[in-house]
Amino acid sequence: MAIQQYEDLPVSYLPEIYRDVVDKVGLKAALALGEEFGGMSLYLPKIETALRRWRDKNIRVEFDGTNVVKLARKYRITPSRIRQILEAQEEK
Repeated sequence: MAIQQYEDLPVSYLPEIYRDVVDKVGLKAALALGEEFGGMSLYLPKIETALRRWRDKNIRVEFDGTNVVKLARKYRITPSRIRQILEAQEEK
């Protein structure tokens, strides 16, 4: 499908699920997603879950031996969770 031919498509002609996606990413991206994944069940984890490995790596890099509470505030998790992340690194 040539997405360009639908650039002037009124969003009201789309099913509600597409309108929700258009509101977030725009018409062109919504149509591209529909073209690529249409008809499939697509599960997207919460962004916090998707980025957890990146967050944990940053915590390990930023840890200086004394800043558990500061890291907990920055990443909005408990100091206990910060320690668990750091201990998991030591076990590997």
